[in-house]
Amino acid sequence: MWSDSLTTVHEMRMAVAASSTSATGRATRAVNVASAALVEAAELLEPFQWRRGGDPVPAEVARSSVEELADVLHYALALANAAGETSPWTA
Repeated sequence: MWSDSLTTVHEMRMAVAASSTSATGRATRAVNVASAALVEAAELLEPFQWRRGGDPVPAEVARSSVEELADVLHYALALANAAGETSPWTA
């Protein structure tokens, strides 16, 4: 089981790599992964687009935001993988 305090970034990257393999290679090309991350980030922003700073956030918006945030994190990790071992993100 994963834990916020115990799961390493490396473990998450390996899980993303295992789920992102594709026969066409699209899932591992940095340009495709960066584009997908941008789309997911836009989807994360959309429910908040016209809210003012003090507006309450409805529970259903908060729930859907968690799912979109997970997608953004997934693609951020996939981009780190696509950047390869020469990336400054790798330890």
